[in-house]
Amino acid sequence: MQEDNYTKLNDSEIDNVMESLPTWEVIDRKTLSKIIVLNSFSEAADLIKKIAEISDEMNHHPDIEIFDYKKVKIRITTHKIGGLSKEDITLANKIDELI
Repeated sequence: MQEDNYTKLNDSEIDNVMESLPTWEVIDRKTLSKIIVLNSFSEAADLIKKIAEISDEMNHHPDIEIFDYKKVKIRITTHKIGGLSKEDITLANKIDELI
């Protein structure tokens, strides 16, 4: 992974990126968040497994939870910089490709 992938995005960069990620929400200019509603608990668990595989390949891991039986909430941030980085955007795009 290149070091510049962990450079904190500024407000203008975040605004530009969010135009390409319309189904994601930015929380406090530090975290990308998305809720995905699936058809069953099993589908939710399968999605988490697929996200885990991508995250392990990238060595960049989101916070993920299943709630209300079949909803998956994903939160992505780069903890070591306290905000959003290019790596977060890459992960969000890869998650979007799954669904």
